[in-house]
Amino acid sequence: MPANEAVDRVRTTPWWNAGEHAVPALVPDVLAAALTSHVLKFRSDMAPKWLAGAIENKIGEDFVGRVARIVHDIDFMEDTPSQIPDWLVQVITADPQRAGTFRSLVVNVHLPYRLERLAATAGESLANCTTNELELAEILLGQNAHLARVGRKSEALAVAQRAVALYEKLGGPDDKLAASLNNLANRLIEVVILKGHLPQCNVA
Repeated sequence: MPANEAVDRVRTTPWWNAGEHAVPALVPDVLAAALTSHVLKFRSDMAPKWLAGAIENKIGEDFVGRVARIVHDIDFMEDTPSQIPDWLVQVITADPQRAGTFRSLVVNVHLPYRLERLAATAGESLANCTTNELELAEILLGQNAHLARVGRKSEALAVAQRAVALYEKLGGPDDKLAASLNNLANRLIEVVILKGHLPQCNVA
């Protein structure tokens, strides 16, 4: 069976929408990475829709680790980087309301392999629709770190400034305010270095 027909064939089986009897998810390993890459790269036009359907507005606690592992293994085996992170970003850009599915990534400032852009995109969408100021401040706190790590330093600085302003307005919590001030200091240094006004220091 051609690789580009694999998902279409599975969709015709009774297990596709069979609730608790659904086809089980692959455990992250080299085989899972190989199968994922083999199928999705032949239907890259459909990959974001398939991923959106697989997620169904809910991700488990193991989502980050599983996806990062599969992406890492594909990158290791293939000649070109995996497009899975890009397709996940497209899931959000196609429907910004799906950003809420990835909130746990936005507030996690220690994401593994190649998921920072997804978190930055989700954070941007969430920040645009969140009205609760405490919730917004927490989103901005995570988003500025993700933006910085994907090279969007100036945007990260602006987001960090918003986070500090919100936490100061809300009067804390103290640990969050301290974290936001620390992030702001880091973003300021990064932007100054980016503009060439301060040499980078190499610590032996």
